[in-house]
Amino acid sequence: MWLECKSTRLGGKSTWLEDKSKWLEGKSTWLEGIRRVRAVKPSVMATDSPSSVAFRLSTPEDKDAVLSIHGNVYEGRDYLPAYYDKFMECAMTKSYVAVLDGEIVGFCASLLVDSGKTCVSRASRVSPRVASKGVYTALKAHAYAQSGAIRQTSVVVDANQAVLKPTFQVNKKLILTHLMTRYVFDAAQLTSLDVCPSQGVVNTPNQSALLRYLTTPAVSNYLFPDDRIVVDWIPFRLKPENVPLLTWSGSNCAGFTSVPEGESPSGLLSFDTIFKSIDPPYACNMEIYGTDITTLKHHLAFHLRRIRELTNGPTSLLVIVHPGFNHSYLKKTFREFGLETELWRSKVNPSLCYSKQFVFES
Repeated sequence: MWLECKSTRLGGKSTWLEDKSKWLEGKSTWLEGIRRVRAVKPSVMATDSPSSVAFRLSTPEDKDAVLSIHGNVYEGRDYLPAYYDKFMECAMTKSYVAVLDGEIVGFCASLLVDSGKTCVSRASRVSPRVASKGVYTALKAHAYAQSGAIRQTSVVVDANQAVLKPTFQVNKKLILTHLMTRYVFDAAQLTSLDVCPSQGVVNTPNQSALLRYLTTPAVSNYLFPDDRIVVDWIPFRLKPENVPLLTWSGSNCAGFTSVPEGESPSGLLSFDTIFKSIDPPYACNMEIYGTDITTLKHHLAFHLRRIRELTNGPTSLLVIVHPGFNHSYLKKTFREFGLETELWRSKVNPSLCYSKQFVFES
């Protein structure tokens, strides 16, 4: 009986060893699989499609194909048609496309700021053909990996449902939240712009003035409480090297200031960027910094005059301010120019409205 029991135990041990051998063999196969995945070049991503998605630098010849990727980007305020050629020429920007079976199905422009340490993704999009298949995420990751930056920033809006997903905010830090107000109008019909005398109250800031705003603690803390300045949806740290980029020649951007000389924290600093869009035909992003509203009407008059000079039809204007700004007074002042707010609704889901701008960093 003892020998029989021992034989049974040995037989069980043999089975256990055999199972362990199979498990080790399986683990070896799994590790080999991991090794092969890591060996894949970063420019190629495997998908469920018959072929793989390849990433490469975009070229001027890709423009028509890139602009055809998606028919509704930024709810008609797509700036890529106006910016594509500038991206190709800008030394600080590298643009990439995703290609599937010979068709361009994705695009992402990668802009370097903060002395090349921060990568900002711009005008990113993918075709509905590859939506929700990981191509968008992989393309942005590829652009970031190729940039050589040590961090990346994302500028998104609250109506973007992806922002609400826990997976989006993994390893991301919320840097700031700004409020957005939208106006849609034809500037040619504005008749009250010349009533407000602005010359001498508001001026165009030179590079020296912008440098002072970014680097003088009392002034920068007043204008930029989040330690960032966002112009044309590009977040910049308050670094001297970023000053020339605030109104870079690749964008139709202008700045106006009523901030006094010295370290007195008062007045306003504002920017606008005007470009051709899809629907309506023109768009403008306006950022206002500071909370002293005594010169607000003068700033708005300058910006609205610029819109009147540079557009020839309806314009979608987004006014972006810090949550601490007097929002009620902002709307009241626009009313004095005959303008009322208009909700910026999602065309896909009209119940969603765009009202906040978020900047995340990872």
